[in-house]
This record gives sequence, C-alpha cells and structure tokens, in this order.
Amino acid sequence: LTIFTRHVNEMLGVISDPDTERLPNDLLSANLIPYSVKDDLISTKHLSRYQKASKLLNEIERSLRDLNTPEILENLCLVLKKQKNQALKRMAGEMLKELGSIQDGFAFVSSRNLTTELKPPSNIFMRHMCEMLDVISDPDTERLPNDLSSANLIPYSVKDDLVSTKGLSRYQKASILMNEIDRLFRQANQPEMLKIFCTVLKKQENQVLTRIAEDMLTELGGRD
Repeated sequence: LTIFTRHVNEMLGVISDPDTERLPNDLLSANLIPYSVKDDLISTKHLSRYQKASKLLNEIERSLRDLNTPEILENLCLVLKKQKNQALKRMAGEMLKELGSIQDGFAFVSSRNLTTELKPPSNIFMRHMCEMLDVISDPDTERLPNDLSSANLIPYSVKDDLVSTKGLSRYQKASILMNEIDRLFRQANQPEMLKIFCTVLKKQENQVLTRIAEDMLTELGGRD
C-alpha cells in the first residue's frame, strides 16, 4: 500500500488522458476492480476523465488496504505495463522494483478472483475479452455489430447507437459491444449463447477472432 501511495498522484494525472481508455477493462480482467465499478464508469456520463481515474485508483487502494498482499500490486503493475502509455510502464517498473518481485504472469488473488465466481460461459468470455477488444477496434471488423444484432446477441438500439453516435473512438465502440455481450452472459449465462457468439466471430474472416472463437469453444467443451 505504501508503494502504491507514493505513485498514486502521478498515476491520476496519466490515467486521466484519453490513451488509457482500455485500462478499466484490463483491470476488470485482472480481477482488480468489480463489474459494478467498470459499469459505473461507462454508464455515468457527467464524470470527468479525472474523476473516473480517481474512482479507479480508489478501488485499487481499497483492495490493497483490505488485503495488503504483494500479488495485488504485482497484478496492477502488469496491467499498467500492458498499456501504451510510457509513463504508466515506467511507474509499473518502479513499483515492481520497490516491491522486489517481478513476475511474467498474473498471480490472481483468490479472495478477489471475480471470474472464478462466474459460471463457465461468462468465465470463458472474460478470459478472452481484452484480446477481443484490441482486435474488434480494427476497421476490418466493422460488420460485427450487424452480425451480433442479427444473432440476437445485442439489441438493435445498441447497434444503432454505435452507428449514429459521433465522436466515439473505435476502442470505445468495441468496449460498448463487449460490455453488452458481457451483460448478456451474466444475465443468462447459457453455453448456447457462447456458441452463437463464437459462430459470429468466425464469420468475421479475421484470423485472430477465429482463433479466439475456437479457443472458447474448446474451453466450453464442444465445437460446432
């Protein structure tokens, strides 16, 4: 907690920048923030970028204060190193050095491991969400919203909003799509829905999405 506190003010300034918009999803995938915090950041329109950054770091600080285990700080640093922002990468390296333990992979903390509390389809989806977000942000996946809507995986209103709303980055649109699918799995969480979703991914003719779809079907225990 002391290591984190020394860097929190600098992190606040950096995380307020637009090029860190993927951070909430990455923190969720690493089990560092709950769904409710991520959903609040997306749905609450009146918050400034600085206020959203403050909410994120307050949640991380709460985790560190409650559990105070090195694994949480290690996971945070590994998430920060994944971001494109060089200042965050530098701070992550400094905190890991101060901690005296540099790891190559995530060491999830069982008491906050949110994905293991989910039923299998949601769990599988969460493990691949961040990689999908990066791929779906590319222009060659622009047909995906229509295909998801046709498969009844997102409502028409979401698809229409993505088309009509100006000023959203490709990553923001991809995040809205993935959050809607995430919400669907949490509400129903049926294997058939994940199979349909994988079929839609494979139709995109994107090699990475096809590979992710095959991986998820394998984890689910069956291929169509």
